[in-house]
Amino acid sequence: GVGRDMVEGLLTEARGTGDASRAELGSGAPDARGDLRADPNGDQAEDLFENANRAKDYLMANIAPVLSKALTELCRVSPPDPLRWLGTRLLDEGGTALRSQTKKVFFVLGGPGAGKGTQCARIVQEFKFDHFSAGDLLRKECQSDSPEAEMISTIIKEGRIVPGHITIGLLKKAIDGSNAPGILIDGFPRQLDQAGAFEKDVSDFEFVLFFDCTEEIMEQRLLKRGETSGRSDDNLESIKLRFRTFVQTSMPVVDYYGAKGKVHKIDATKSPDEVYAHVRELMQPYAKIE
Repeated sequence: GVGRDMVEGLLTEARGTGDASRAELGSGAPDARGDLRADPNGDQAEDLFENANRAKDYLMANIAPVLSKALTELCRVSPPDPLRWLGTRLLDEGGTALRSQTKKVFFVLGGPGAGKGTQCARIVQEFKFDHFSAGDLLRKECQSDSPEAEMISTIIKEGRIVPGHITIGLLKKAIDGSNAPGILIDGFPRQLDQAGAFEKDVSDFEFVLFFDCTEEIMEQRLLKRGETSGRSDDNLESIKLRFRTFVQTSMPVVDYYGAKGKVHKIDATKSPDEVYAHVRELMQPYAKIE
């Protein structure tokens, strides 16, 4: 890519400078060859030459990918002030990477009515984490003037899954604006491709907190909630559809990460206090994140 070529060019120029410095040292007085202390700059050039390959590996791994991506986007966008655009883009990329290193992200999954919101609220209270519900963010977006508002509203009412890039974009914006040491992402990822895209474009995650509950109990909870929630999807028809959608799409995510040892399964049929006792044990090691 462009970024890699640029890094290669800079390193080639640096090696050339080192070669020139050594040649200059070699053509000097005999004392310089007999006593390296006669020309301290010679040592610097030698160090530069010896570390060139190490520098190349470092830059190729850490700088070239970001630079190449930004330059490619720059050519596509063709902004009127390319230097300002590039500088802003690189600062934004660096800031996102730095922030993601200091935050711990946890996915919270479970069928509709499994108690995810209740347990997340208690984690937030005790551990001072931020809690972002993918569903709440989408419902909030429905009330906005965005071009996707009507489409999102229709999809939610039908119990279908909102396109991943929309949900991930909303989550990324929320996470970037958070200063909390830990982030709970509730109701996401809903599909395996969403999980992969999130890890690639936003952040890695610690583990999946999976609240396992029977469909019968979840249905009872949702119908009771629907009496006062005012949510358009808290009706029996939508609830049944949401159950099927969860089993077909989200359970493969749970199974996939479970095989990798990144899922903590919790019996969510118990009382909220009993469930939280288990949750608290899992979250306690993250209580002193700074």
